[in-house]
Amino acid sequence: MDRAQAAVAAATDGSPQQIQARYQYAQALDQSGKYPEALKEYLWLFDVGMKQSPAFAGVRVSYLVNSIAMLSRHYPPAGDELRARRDADEKALDAGTGGQSAVMEFASIDGALHENARTLAAFDKLPQGDPRRAMLGTQIFGLLLKKHRYKDAADAQPASMFLAIFEMQSGLISRFASNPEAAAQIKGMFVKNALDEIEALSGAGLTDDAKRVAGRLREFDSSKETAEAIAERMAAAPPATPGA
Repeated sequence: MDRAQAAVAAATDGSPQQIQARYQYAQALDQSGKYPEALKEYLWLFDVGMKQSPAFAGVRVSYLVNSIAMLSRHYPPAGDELRARRDADEKALDAGTGGQSAVMEFASIDGALHENARTLAAFDKLPQGDPRRAMLGTQIFGLLLKKHRYKDAADAQPASMFLAIFEMQSGLISRFASNPEAAAQIKGMFVKNALDEIEALSGAGLTDDAKRVAGRLREFDSSKETAEAIAERMAAAPPATPGA
């Protein structure tokens, strides 16, 4: 904690170094059981520090939100603060004034608090073609799939988008050549994500797209187990129904 405080003091106000140092300081407070002080730092990072620094945009709605949600398990006021910000974002979405930032905040907080039903309800309020609907859909892709809402899932994550992300991220495995266990875990995650996409596309009636993703997955993992899983996913998805 002393080192974290010293790093905060040494950094220039508002600099990325200071923001990172304050995040580490907040985590040190959290780990030391100083929950009110940790929450104060986390909220400054969410409302001011990281919000004003584009370099931390992704960290803000992922790691930071998860840190606050984890703190709420020991210190309930942290959950109350997250929900207050989530509710404000939801009101902005309902009023038509919430843009991309509000969508990402809203969905990430719901995900961290395991309250994705709220995200789904907000998703259903938005009209087809609204870009905010698509953004929310990517956040609840797994929930849409679980509920067999295949068309919505496929609209939120089309084959072209999935394949582009897959190509970009699959190269990560090579970085873990010295750690076979980590490489296997990452590979398993990619296989699962591709299987989910195949089921969504197949269920939405987009058979050609499903076959494209399946072909790329076979190139990535030619195992018998994956080939069998592909067949199961394509067969498991029932024919799409209008509005499903």
